Amino acid sequence: MEINGGELAVFSLGRGEPVIFLHGGPGDTHHYMKRMAEPLFSESSKPSFQCIFFDQRGTGASKLNRRSRDSFLPELLFDDLDRVRRKFTRGPIRLVGHSWGAMYGLYACMHAPEMYSHAALLNMGPLDSEMERLSGEALLKAMGANDHLTWSTLRARRNAARENADIETVEACDREMMSLRVKSWIFDSKLRESFLIDYFQDPPPDREVNKFIWEAQA
Repeated sequence: MEINGGELAVFSLGRGEPVIFLHGGPGDTHHYMKRMAEPLFSESSKPSFQCIFFDQRGTGASKLNRRSRDSFLPELLFDDLDRVRRKFTRGPIRLVGHSWGAMYGLYACMHAPEMYSHAALLNMGPLDSEMERLSGEALLKAMGANDHLTWSTLRARRNAARENADIETVEACDREMMSLRVKSWIFDSKLRESFLIDYFQDPPPDREVNKFIWEAQA
């Protein structure tokens, strides 16, 4: 689908009332949302929905002509989402957003409430710097002192690599950081390995997009 400055990769599964799913990140792709939504679009689902997924601008199979902070301004994100909506319905549509996608969905509903009939906002990220600080502290509490030190070292290395466009190092650091972060996300230690196997089958997060989107929201 053509958008302002590029193309969106859009996917639809199932039949019934349309629902748009917004993945997290920023910089992730639609793949994990598709697995999450399978009970809503499988042939045995009652009721069944038309589940609509897209890789947000600049991520996954979506393409941008130019990647910069100005390519990720909120008004462009709102326009992308509305173009997807209008492809599948002329009226208001349901939204499901996860993490960053929940924030995206919230802002979109505030921007144009008449376009969205329902919104399920899951595991929303922090909405301001104080919430971000408290959230980060809570997540790090699940790690021991050694893990916390390793996390800080990896994060600094990853951010430096991102600034130098060293994607290989960024992705390697992300994998190691996720192996620590899972201790905060998954309480039952027996489930962590299966979660990581599932998580790592998706394309790695695009950290450049992540950086540009947060800068554009400031």
